[in-house]
Amino acid sequence: MNFYAPAVILTTGTFMSGKIWVGRTSLPAGRAGESASHGLTENLQRLGFETDRLKTGTPARVDCRTVDFSVLEPQRGDEEVSWFSFDPDFHIVREQMCCYLTRTTKNTHQLIKNNLHETPTYGGWVEAKGPRYCPSIEDKVTSYCLNYAFVG
Repeated sequence: MNFYAPAVILTTGTFMSGKIWVGRTSLPAGRAGESASHGLTENLQRLGFETDRLKTGTPARVDCRTVDFSVLEPQRGDEEVSWFSFDPDFHIVREQMCCYLTRTTKNTHQLIKNNLHETPTYGGWVEAKGPRYCPSIEDKVTSYCLNYAFVG
């Protein structure tokens, strides 16, 4: 298959040679159990292109059976739903799930500080650049330690 164009922009996302961490175990994967894309990174590098990885720092999953939702602030979805495709045939109506606003405490911060060595970045198992505008909870606790009410 050949493509001809004056310029090509390849937006690879997190699937290209994607990895997830479950505790201390690293697995090749995309998001939510989907497969990673393998081979493209190596082919691009072989052709002389530079590639790099960013750490997305997806928060840990929480078992909803262990959460007291009555003390959390609900954050409902948009009433008018929009989608990424301009083709209306690709729009699938899905049930929106509510998000909930939480805040950290001094106890939360201490728990995180006591367990930094258990995280991939602070434990030294992975070297990655984190997101600039959305730091992980570990980065917030270590960098902005005077604020005890981070929104989560």
